Amino acid sequence: MKFSAERESLLAALQSVIGVVERRQTMPILANLLLSADQGKLSITATDLEVEMVAEAEVKADDSGDITVPGRKLHDIFRALPEGAWDIEREDGDAIRHWAEVTYVPSDGAAALPGNPDHQEAGPSVRRRRWHARPASPSG
Repeated sequence: MKFSAERESLLAALQSVIGVVERRQTMPILANLLLSADQGKLSITATDLEVEMVAEAEVKADDSGDITVPGRKLHDIFRALPEGAWDIEREDGDAIRHWAEVTYVPSDGAAALPGNPDHQEAGPSVRRRRWHARPASPSG
């Protein structure tokens, strides 16, 4: 998953859902946000199992996809970023230059939520990977 977006657009969407993310969770997946990129929109979903909030931001997406990332950490990173466009991408083994790095859980880890119809205990498929933010390239 790779997309480009303006910091202000992403930060506004993050700020509208971050209140649902508790600092201390009994279920670690609840501290994460579900990011879903598709057709030029990024949906950001947060839940505490009682309340679910979804916000959208306009993005330039190279492909569609879903991941979950630590909500508070992502919010803090985007608050600290300078204004402008940013390229966000998942690490696929190649070293890239980046400004910020976040460990994420693939979105199939969300199946571990008890309210999910596909509920299953988190297994070996829930492994941590890296996700990067860096200033957008001039051609982007």
